[in-house]
Amino acid sequence: MALPRASRLRTPAQFQAAARGAGVRRHAQGWLAMTARQGEGISSTRVGITVAKRFARRAVDRASVKRVLREAARAALPALRRDQARHLVLRLNAVVPDVATLPRSRFKRELRRDADALLARLRGTVH
Repeated sequence: MALPRASRLRTPAQFQAAARGAGVRRHAQGWLAMTARQGEGISSTRVGITVAKRFARRAVDRASVKRVLREAARAALPALRRDQARHLVLRLNAVVPDVATLPRSRFKRELRRDADALLARLRGTVH
């Protein structure tokens, strides 16, 4: 199941607004960084995901990272909606390792664990 369209940040202006202004909090864990903004003008919880080419050179790696982050966000969305409305931006914050260094399955598990931990931090729970 995909992350619902109404729950996504889609335009560059929406991503910029989520990263600036009052009420912005930044968190980082392992492979990821997250920016969360709550306050005026935010009526619902929405999620944006960015993966820079400098961290994931191959398109298949960028798509894989986005897929894992979308699934983590979709799973956390019901709990996040119970709290205050906020805009979140999840982004890859480290270079995707070579397959010889770290197998893809293990990388995806670590990525998902980091995403779940960041989203749990917003909910005020600890994994």
